[in-house]
Amino acid sequence: MKRLVYKDGYMEELLPIDSLTAKLYERIGAFNSNAKVYLHETLGVLVVPDDQIKIINRSLDYFNTFDSFKDLCKHEETIHAKRQADRSTLQRGVRTECNTIYNMYLLKNRNDVWKGLKPTTSDRYVGIELEMCSPESESTFIRTFKKHPLFKFASLAEDGSIEPEHNGEYGVCDCGAYDDGHEECYDECASMQQITELGIEVRVLCKESELNHVCKLIDDFKMEVNAYVNDSCGMHVHLDMRTRDVRDAYTNLFDNIDTIVGMCDSSRLESTYCKLNTRPTFDEQLDKSDRYYAINVESYSKHSTLEVRLHEGCLEGNKIKEYINSLIYIVDQGKQLELVEPVAV
Repeated sequence: MKRLVYKDGYMEELLPIDSLTAKLYERIGAFNSNAKVYLHETLGVLVVPDDQIKIINRSLDYFNTFDSFKDLCKHEETIHAKRQADRSTLQRGVRTECNTIYNMYLLKNRNDVWKGLKPTTSDRYVGIELEMCSPESESTFIRTFKKHPLFKFASLAEDGSIEPEHNGEYGVCDCGAYDDGHEECYDECASMQQITELGIEVRVLCKESELNHVCKLIDDFKMEVNAYVNDSCGMHVHLDMRTRDVRDAYTNLFDNIDTIVGMCDSSRLESTYCKLNTRPTFDEQLDKSDRYYAINVESYSKHSTLEVRLHEGCLEGNKIKEYINSLIYIVDQGKQLELVEPVAV
């Protein structure tokens, strides 16, 4: 008996798959042990629980980009809804809404950089979350980012906690006046506009052996987009725990917390996003169920990392490199670093 599926106006046969990779089967079974898997000639792998198509999967690599089967299903439903919405703008094959093609291009351009990155080898990696501000528009920032060599190692993310310096202020008008006190000739000044700056997070992922090269790229990229940091910005470092003992690593970081604090701006001690840890073991800290600590253990279950959130915003490549190398040394050696006070010149 043939099993058929109706998809976009035509019928196709589904062929049962006798063998699956262990990883694919494990993820499917975790959500529905009764799910049957079929091979679709044009769509790839279909998971069919209770005679309803729940997921379309084109390849195992695509499948593995999701943390769970549920997330994958949700993503597919979003894609389907978007395609249906796109079709509503068509009339006899012609799009009826102004700028539809251009807006689709902008959306694709944005989606290409709003992606998660994961390690692809067994090498030890380091992740860096760089919160920053830029006077560039989002579209200009993205175009510059995609053309820059840093794009190979990074993606973008939104962060509502970042507060650019000049949002809401008025720019310089034709008569040379500036900011909010310039109300008397607001209507007459053609170039009088409110400034809107971008607050954004650049998420870097590289091998520990690539850190020196990537930090040079960060230096170059910040100049390209005129990026800067302020008190609302932070820098978070993810240390790879896939080949480390996470409990020993946490203990080493906790025992050296004063050393780490000494490498960061003292204002970070007042931040509610990186409270100092008070529990000396990984398991005790895990009971807190709160990621807003200097050493975040919640990231271990999600990313197989320990996240150190204590550093202020920073876009200086050498400083980033030295800080991360110090964290790696502490994690691996468990030894306390001696801070050298700067010599006055």
